[in-house]
Amino acid sequence: MKAVQLRYFKFCHSLEYAKTVVPLVSIMLLILSASAIADDNRGSVIRIRSQYDGAALRKEYARGTNHALVIGIDNYTHRNHPDLKNAVNDAQAVVNLLQKKYFFEPANIVFLKNERATKERIMQEFRDLVKTKVQKGDNIFIYYAGHGWYDETWDIGYWITSEASDPSTYLENTMITKFIAALDRREARHVLLVSDSCFSGALTRAHDAVETDIDDRVFKEKYKKPSRSVITSGGLEPVADGGKNGHSIFAYYFLKIMEQNAYPYLSGKQLGVAVEELVSRNSNQTPEHRYIHGVGDEKGQFFFINQHSVKISTPKQGDVSFDDILKQGKLKQSWSEWQQKRNKEYQQVKAIDENKYISAQEKAEAWRRFKSVLENDNPFSQDDDKMRAYAAKRVSHWQNIKVEKPIKTETTELKPPAIGAATKAKEINRDGRFIAYKNGTVKDTKSGLIWAAKDNGEDIDWKDAKKYCENYKAGGYTDWRLPTIDELEGIYDSNSSYAMDCNNDYKIHTTKSIHISCWRVWSSDIRGSEAAYFDFYRGSRIWYRQSYSVYPRVLPVRGGK
Repeated sequence: MKAVQLRYFKFCHSLEYAKTVVPLVSIMLLILSASAIADDNRGSVIRIRSQYDGAALRKEYARGTNHALVIGIDNYTHRNHPDLKNAVNDAQAVVNLLQKKYFFEPANIVFLKNERATKERIMQEFRDLVKTKVQKGDNIFIYYAGHGWYDETWDIGYWITSEASDPSTYLENTMITKFIAALDRREARHVLLVSDSCFSGALTRAHDAVETDIDDRVFKEKYKKPSRSVITSGGLEPVADGGKNGHSIFAYYFLKIMEQNAYPYLSGKQLGVAVEELVSRNSNQTPEHRYIHGVGDEKGQFFFINQHSVKISTPKQGDVSFDDILKQGKLKQSWSEWQQKRNKEYQQVKAIDENKYISAQEKAEAWRRFKSVLENDNPFSQDDDKMRAYAAKRVSHWQNIKVEKPIKTETTELKPPAIGAATKAKEINRDGRFIAYKNGTVKDTKSGLIWAAKDNGEDIDWKDAKKYCENYKAGGYTDWRLPTIDELEGIYDSNSSYAMDCNNDYKIHTTKSIHISCWRVWSSDIRGSEAAYFDFYRGSRIWYRQSYSVYPRVLPVRGGK
């Protein structure tokens, strides 16, 4: 076998790479539930309002047994799979946290690490849970840390167990969904899969819109309903084994959120969204949270019950008035808004002052009009005083300019040149079938479509991407739109590439005449709350929620359809 330099990172590969195994790590399989929203304490705050402490909730409502199967593999038998650094440490930290804080009894936790984590042993633990351990109303937690593979042809992910050598010996995701289906027949209450390795997109669906707040009413309603959900530490982008404090980046923030939680309960969905935001802010991977299709999900939620939380006491009664402070604040706000308008007008009149096609009399009149709106004195700023003095100076200046002889015109009114239709653009280069023009457009001679020469250059969600195209005016055209997913795939070219701006280690595969700054580009194709984007790194179509705004770009197009 040809030698391959291996780096320690986690990555979902297609099977075309199976002969030169590049490592990929899976971190977590949680079987629980989720369906409420939360963000980390630097952004939107997780909001939970409850009159209970954790012990009272556990006794009165969350009575089912919590089971856990925790798997961590650093050491691999086969030379195709390099050893990892953090998998066992991540798994051990999860075991400690479950026992210490979240009502998981040691007798109900199985921890398999390194050579004990074989495919046969894991399958046996699955069987034991289904046949002898899980009862009606129980919750099951499974954590997996180790290598994984992704078969792009069949959209199937695999776990690589400690003794595995090739794809025929890996543990595929479909077996995990069969396991979850068996748990459903046992009437398990909550099932959530959190996985840093490959997991088949065909087996999952996007969650509905989630709640921003959780209170006791929502808790009681959602806890009753079964849930079968999945949290993954990333899509198909590289997923790091290294991170912070001896943990992967995903495990570090997962553990941090769980350790710092002081509420009596925390939903799996809140946890998923909080982890997604923190990891995507601090790495090139984006965790996802979805539900597993066809195995009994009924829009319930798993709630981690915090055994150390205490009942919130009734607040002391009493009122305090802030009317005077609020009144002063509104006054300042009003003057601030007034000043912002004057600042904008100031820039406009200065532009008139510098325009050589506007007469001295017209410039003097513009300054007089601006000066008239400065009659009020802003008590919170000196900017208006400076503007007032400068306006008087410019009025005096232009009044002293000799009157120019007016231009003679015909009786018909002069009109500005039309800008609705673009003039013929100058060609600047060609790349195969693509012709680039000086006006910022690129023509595809094969499809006849006209493309923008570059994308918007920054992260954007689908709705803003649509607005961006509708307001785009490059080349003098006003009929720009979002491209279809087929049109985007039509300019993908595996034989042409350049480094992407958002990560120089990876390539954009398309003509060099069109600059795409990051690999995901929105299309006009939608289904419900999801929209499709095209991946110009892998050449694949992805459906995702329209509110997603980490890495996607927009590339306007016109013509066709």
